[in-house]
Amino acid sequence: MFVWGGNNKTMAKLTSSTTHGVLVLPLCLLLLYIFSPALSLETTKLRGSCLASERDALLTFKEGINTLHGSLLSSWEGQDCCRWRGVLCSNKTGHVVKLDLRVDPDEFSWASMSSDISPSILALEHLNYLDLSFNNFRGRQIPKFMGSFKNLKYLNLSHAGFRGSVPPQLGNLTKLLHLDLGRNYYLQSVDLVAWLPRLSSLKHLDMREVNLSAAVDWVQALSMLPTSLRVLHLANYNDFHGPIPDGLLGNMTSLEELQLGSNDLVGMIPETMKNLHKLKVLDLSENQISGDIAELMERLPHKIQLLSLWANNLNGSLPNWIENMTSLSTLLLGYNSLTGSIPSGIGKLTNLNNLDLSSNQLVGMILEDHFTSLTRLEMLDLSNNSLTMGVHPNWIPPFKLKEVYLSYCKLRPHFPTWIQSQTNITFLVMSSAEITDKLPNWFWNVISQT
Repeated sequence: MFVWGGNNKTMAKLTSSTTHGVLVLPLCLLLLYIFSPALSLETTKLRGSCLASERDALLTFKEGINTLHGSLLSSWEGQDCCRWRGVLCSNKTGHVVKLDLRVDPDEFSWASMSSDISPSILALEHLNYLDLSFNNFRGRQIPKFMGSFKNLKYLNLSHAGFRGSVPPQLGNLTKLLHLDLGRNYYLQSVDLVAWLPRLSSLKHLDMREVNLSAAVDWVQALSMLPTSLRVLHLANYNDFHGPIPDGLLGNMTSLEELQLGSNDLVGMIPETMKNLHKLKVLDLSENQISGDIAELMERLPHKIQLLSLWANNLNGSLPNWIENMTSLSTLLLGYNSLTGSIPSGIGKLTNLNNLDLSSNQLVGMILEDHFTSLTRLEMLDLSNNSLTMGVHPNWIPPFKLKEVYLSYCKLRPHFPTWIQSQTNITFLVMSSAEITDKLPNWFWNVISQT
């Protein structure tokens, strides 16, 4: 027995219990001896050391991969696969739960990772996260066994060079929360109903640029998506035709982001769009959406933050009550047939960051009131209209623009002095603006600061 200090009274008390101490000490040692293997194993698991069977499965997967990037899987050596690049293990069990082999888009190469995906990774039964995006599988099909990861919650196969049909076995991933198949330009899905509605836990679906032209059941499939869905990306040439069905979005009460741009949708948006109270982002750009802009905006939840209706067939005038849409940060209405003047209330949208009203038939004066509270504005495009800038020569804007497009706006006759305060400008286009003044000396000082 060791005693670190203490008075004689304390020593006497400790000495009197020596008999009990002799009995207790071997018992503690015995318990430590009996349970030390389990404790040792648990300690190993807490350190994240992987299981041998899962390490072997990853090595088999590696053997089937061709890569010209030596660093991609170069760390896959040694006994502890939990230390390998892109591999994450559970601190409690040691099982591999995450495999992130996404290639940085800035370093993207069509030779990043190719060849077949080995079914050996099915041994990773506890895998809940798999990201193979921005690789290149050279036109191979998505393996059917991808639908066998019963614990998968996140699957990202975007921009990975897959082609052929989406395997309906993906519908078996009932725990899946996030699915991204986007930007696989030669990937298609004919029978969406066969698999998509079965993803009953889905919150994020991205199938942009997947060919759905032959999917005659797309309306039915989308209407059967779970109410938990928050993000739906079906933009860029999914080849959807016709009007947006009135009942399509009725059940998507959790939807926060809807992107259907660059398709062939026609007509007015459905009135049920207003019931999407959580909707923050709506992109319907480059379609054939038509009708009165004021009526369309009445069908939107007023808390929307990004509204892109660029390149459609909308007409009419912007409503005066646009000032009530105070959450708007991006408003893109260029390349339509809007008429009338721009309401001054637009200057009350304090969160507005991007404003594009270009290539319409807008007329009238642009005054300081149009910009009163636009302190966050960074991009302004009013080009190709019949607008006249009527601000005071000494006006100092409340914003610092990065991009300014004012072609065919009447800025005459002098060069606008308010540009002098815009020291963050990277793009400035003011062609055919009826300026007869010479370029001021301060202009080059402004440009040199950007």
